[in-house]
Amino acid sequence: MDYALFKAVHYLSIGGMVFTLAGIALNKKSFLAFMVFWILALVTSFGLVSALGLHENFPQWANTKFYLWIVMGVLAIAMKFKPKLQQFASSIISLLLVIITFLAVYKP
Repeated sequence: MDYALFKAVHYLSIGGMVFTLAGIALNKKSFLAFMVFWILALVTSFGLVSALGLHENFPQWANTKFYLWIVMGVLAIAMKFKPKLQQFASSIISLLLVIITFLAVYKP
């Protein structure tokens, strides 16, 4: 697949995650939508790294992003099953999105 297509799907999935974040604890459809967008973002991130030619020597910033994506998914699941955690987990997920964006843009 083309780099631009991976990037477009990646950005759209992140946008979808942001829009569905508020409703995760409220209804099942928002949770399922968030998880679909989360999986799409995770899969397309590997496609982007591969399109950049970095798949053989996986950089540290990409490893860090991968682990942060996993933490984000775990927090979303925690929000669904423990609605009392919604405000805390939403704040952490928002912070993780900022950190992930920093890592993607600056590639330290």
